[in-house]
Amino acid sequence: MEIPAQYLPWLVAGGLVILVLAIIAGRMLWLLRRQTRARKIDTAVQQQEVQEHGLAALHSIRILAASYLDGQVEACEVALRIAALQEHRDVSVACREQAAAFVELAAELAHIPSHGEWKALTREERDRFREEMSALEGRYHARLQQAAQLLRLH
Repeated sequence: MEIPAQYLPWLVAGGLVILVLAIIAGRMLWLLRRQTRARKIDTAVQQQEVQEHGLAALHSIRILAASYLDGQVEACEVALRIAALQEHRDVSVACREQAAAFVELAAELAHIPSHGEWKALTREERDRFREEMSALEGRYHARLQQAAQLLRLH
C-alpha cells in the first residue's frame, strides 16, 4: 500500500509528535522513579534515626534507674527525667508500665516550679516545696525502688 505524497508531511509530523511525547513520558517516568527511590531512602533513614533515639531513650532510662538505686540522683529528679524519656514512641509498652511509678510522681511534681522560677521563690516557698517533695519521695519510695529494679534490667 502506497501512501499518497500529500499525507507524507502529516505522517512525519505526527510521528515526530509521538516521538517527542514518548521521550517526555520516559523522562517523567525516570524522574518519578528516582524521586520514589530517594523518598524511600529518606524514610528509611528517618526510621533508623527514630529507632536510635528510642534506643538512646531506653539506655538513658536504664542509667537513671541505676543511678537512683545507687543513691546518686534524687527520686524527684529521676521521676521527671524518666517521665519525659518514656514518652518516646519507640519505648516499649513494658518499659512504660515499669516506669509508671516515676510518671505518677512526676505528675504530682508538675506544679512545683523549676529552674529560673525556682530561683525566684522565697526561701520559705522553697522550703515548703522541699518538704512536699520529701513527703512524695517517702510515699513513693517502695514503688520507685521496685520500678527502678525492673527498669535497670529492661
